[in-house]
Amino acid sequence: MAALPRYAAALLAIFGAGGVMTAQTVTVTGPSSVRLGGSAQYTAVAAGVSGATFNWAVNGAAGGAASTGFISSSGLFSPAATFSAGHTVTIRASLASSSTTVASITVKVLNPLPVFSYGFLTPTTQPSVYVVDMQGTGFVSGSQLIIAGANVATTFVSATELVATYTLPA
Repeated sequence: MAALPRYAAALLAIFGAGGVMTAQTVTVTGPSSVRLGGSAQYTAVAAGVSGATFNWAVNGAAGGAASTGFISSSGLFSPAATFSAGHTVTIRASLASSSTTVASITVKVLNPLPVFSYGFLTPTTQPSVYVVDMQGTGFVSGSQLIIAGANVATTFVSATELVATYTLPA
């Protein structure tokens, strides 16, 4: 059987083998956030098209870019290490047989999770007030410490150290 010309294949994708017009829709699913240093799997499905293949893009760049991160042909996205946490990217899947049949999802890039190694409590001259010195990795400016269920503001020293002042409840 001879290969169909490109326009005939596109029409077949739109009208189907029986010549009846069918609307194609693509749906992209996956997590709404991903952490720097991590990855997230996205899946695309085209209604009424079995075995569909997709072209993936990040912020409009096919396959992604060094500035935003890359996405594999199977939909695995890894944000660029230099991407600013808190910002978003748009992951887009387009049906390989019809580049105008697309769907997208907006994904927020989050800071990596910090890892706590150890800490020190140092009493101050005030009763029940302590300086808490936390050691670990992945700390960022604005990191918070949770003690007894309460958020405690910290002073960012470095990516490996945070300091906070904590008053014991009476």
